[in-house]
Amino acid sequence: MSDSDFKQPERLIVLLAEVAILFIVSKVAFGSWLPPFGDKGFWFYGVVLS
Repeated sequence: MSDSDFKQPERLIVLLAEVAILFIVSKVAFGSWLPPFGDKGFWFYGVVLS
């Protein structure tokens, strides 16, 4: 393990920041904080699950 590994609280902060960014992108792209179900929202769920 190297010194650059994130600790658990830091990982949580990064995860929350990434999810917040995805919700903002969804708001800009779809006009809704949550993307629609189906093909239009598929990219969002793919990113969240990856």
